[in-house]
Amino acid sequence: MIPAQTQILNEIHERLKNISKANGFSVDLRKLERARLTPFTTGEMPCINYWPQSDSLSEVLPGKHLRELSLMIEFYDNSGRSDPLTDKSALLANDAYQALWRAPEAPRIEDRPSENLGGLVDRLVLESIQPAIGEGQSPFCGAVMSINVRYRIDPHTLSVIA
Repeated sequence: MIPAQTQILNEIHERLKNISKANGFSVDLRKLERARLTPFTTGEMPCINYWPQSDSLSEVLPGKHLRELSLMIEFYDNSGRSDPLTDKSALLANDAYQALWRAPEAPRIEDRPSENLGGLVDRLVLESIQPAIGEGQSPFCGAVMSINVRYRIDPHTLSVIA
């Protein structure tokens, strides 16, 4: 049995990996990792690292628990250095958030949004976007996002209740 958090993170991975110019996004994603511990290299950008920061009980209801997962997404790019940092950061954050609303089988921006990670969660809420910038020989910029994910689990199996 796959834990609820892993099911959700797997679906997030499937959606984020479809970020490409062909699908209407601003960049072609080169590297996507979950909870990577080492910095990305210049050649791996545009890149995303994502991980759950916290997962807590929100409410206990008969036969189910409501939980809230705080998802962090780092999205970095080293192209478009002529754009203001805040504009590039907002563009990358928009790409990542829009990708979460597109099903893997319909990943284009113009495709109809797929609600709630295909039924795995009750809601996704973008809580914050923090611009990020790297220094040195190959500067990069990006966005660090916090997304609140609310979902329901069976308290006996810890599996998602769709």
